[in-house]
Amino acid sequence: MPQALAELRARHPEIAVSLVEAGPEESWSLLRRAECDLAVTFDHPLLPKRPRADLAIVPLLDDPLLVILPAAHPLAGAKEVELDRLSDEPWILSTRCQAEMQMAFMAAGFTPNVALVTDDYYRAVPRLVAGGLGVGLATAFVSQGARPPGVVMVPVAGLQGGRIIAVLPRRPRSSPASRALLEALQAAAPTLSPAAVASPHRPAPAATQSPSSPS
Repeated sequence: MPQALAELRARHPEIAVSLVEAGPEESWSLLRRAECDLAVTFDHPLLPKRPRADLAIVPLLDDPLLVILPAAHPLAGAKEVELDRLSDEPWILSTRCQAEMQMAFMAAGFTPNVALVTDDYYRAVPRLVAGGLGVGLATAFVSQGARPPGVVMVPVAGLQGGRIIAVLPRRPRSSPASRALLEALQAAAPTLSPAAVASPHRPAPAATQSPSSPS
């Protein structure tokens, strides 16, 4: 999102953008209530399919699942790890995306031992993991801004990753400002793809799943 906003400002300094942080379900609701013009959120095969006839979905980039491990964890050096190999670990989850994370655990065949749940997911969870209080679950996109010393990010094996998407109402037709923001997001997406991000299983920041309202 920062790269896209910088691109938008460079091309269209007359456009003002207001950001609202929201989870996936809330962002779709905001769109349908016309309380935002465009949402940047994520989609995943494990999530229930939402009605989409009234919304336009624009894929931006793939977003594989990662586990957040202490650097001293026995699996920290693995190229990838099956989620069920961590079934006995204490887990630190996000209140905002807890339902989505639980679906991943269900697909992996276990119920997690939830040690802590926090609202401050992007900063608090990696630091709690670094402190040895548990392990966490993130994605390549989200974890770009959340890699403090003492943790590693290891790709999850056996579970399909999700994708980051832009969502806009089909009616009324999106505004020129919304279309300009979408173009900026599409231009920035290749620089944020997993291939362009520091290797996911190396210690290395949220972008948030946030509706973005050009005005």
